[in-house]
Amino acid sequence: MRLMAFILALALQASMARAGESNGATAATASRADSDAYAVGSLAPSTGVPWNPPETMSPRRGWETTLNMPGRLITYPLTALGALTNAGLVKLEDSGRIPTSSPIPSTFGPSLGLSFRQPGLGGRAGVGAAAEYRREVLSGPYSTVLGARYAGTLRKYNGTLISATGKPLSLRYGYDWRPEELFYGLGHDSPEGLRTNYAVQSEYAGATAAWESRRRAIRGPRTRFSTWAQTQTDVMSHGRGSSSVSYEDEFPAIGDATLGRRVEHLIYGAGVSLDNRSGIPHWTQGSRLLLLAERHDAPIPWLALKDGTGHGAQYTRYQIEAETGFSWRRRDPRTLRFLGRISDETQGNGGDRRLVSELSTLGGSVGLAGFEPGRFHDLDAVLGKVSYLFPLARRLEMDVHSEWGAVYRNAWTDAQFTTLSNSFGATLRLRYETGPVAAIGIDASREGVRVKYALGGLE
Repeated sequence: MRLMAFILALALQASMARAGESNGATAATASRADSDAYAVGSLAPSTGVPWNPPETMSPRRGWETTLNMPGRLITYPLTALGALTNAGLVKLEDSGRIPTSSPIPSTFGPSLGLSFRQPGLGGRAGVGAAAEYRREVLSGPYSTVLGARYAGTLRKYNGTLISATGKPLSLRYGYDWRPEELFYGLGHDSPEGLRTNYAVQSEYAGATAAWESRRRAIRGPRTRFSTWAQTQTDVMSHGRGSSSVSYEDEFPAIGDATLGRRVEHLIYGAGVSLDNRSGIPHWTQGSRLLLLAERHDAPIPWLALKDGTGHGAQYTRYQIEAETGFSWRRRDPRTLRFLGRISDETQGNGGDRRLVSELSTLGGSVGLAGFEPGRFHDLDAVLGKVSYLFPLARRLEMDVHSEWGAVYRNAWTDAQFTTLSNSFGATLRLRYETGPVAAIGIDASREGVRVKYALGGLE
């Protein structure tokens, strides 16, 4: 009996053990299922069956496509242009016809020896060329380069410059002839119909001393302080332009005070530039601040280039210019930029003998690019600019911009938003990895459309 009871007890104990193992396995399975469900929900690794959508999904929903359609239609020409240009540039690079090893062609960068460049005379100078010869005479911390440059254009503008550029002191002598400068009268409301022209001859000799906190290879933080002094002589004469009358015919009072009179000045001033912009292929972030003060004073006889009598006006010019920008997307960034500038001139002795070429001006490359160079003249000038830069292709980017500005007798009291003139335009820029090297574009205003181009010096 005792043996039978012992056997029954062992059988019952084994049965209970098997039941416990079965219950434990069920609990473990449930626990793993809960863990897998949690893993799927948290995007962690899981042994569960992967989820697949019941049908093929479109990148956008129907209502999203409808909302994006107007924008796609508007930008389709730019998209097509970018695709065609990208394919063409890749083919030219693969064939070796476009260099890929140098970010900027040496023709347009600083170089020693003989080189040929754009004329760099600004304004209405027109198409031309410049020949420049540079030779280093000192190296090391006192590096000094001697240079000689002559520029001329088809409109008979010309400029000569002889210089010795060193650290921190630079010397220069120059002569400029500008035969067809435009003048429409004084003020932002000067009528387009009063289009006249004048000629001005300038000769100058001077020196500049400059210090920089850091010399940058491409871009980077930099603080620059400079001071300068030069003696200068100017003569305004009858305009040589065939498409408009000379200025003294429409503005006899100004002509009587300035025509054919030699004006000499001792010009001296100082400026500071704070620049922390950075980024490639164009600067993408940071800001820049420029402060200038320049005095046009009576000449010192023993320093004057001519007779030193000083028949001109004496005045002081102040300029404040600030620029900033920000970008999004790390590769091929889209950049939004803002620029503001105020130029203020204070009158001294001889204000009635002020030369037209000495006034603040807007139009062309100095601001309001959709207007003719020299379209607006007065003592003070105000300018604001907004630009949006975005890539079109691997080597191309677009700069869409708008400018607002005007000239005033006194910008601090007379400036009003309703009196500002507007110019807008678009520029196609060819770029390498480290920056843009060439550009062509158009700018428009209420008075017409102008085409512009540039090689080098875009940033």
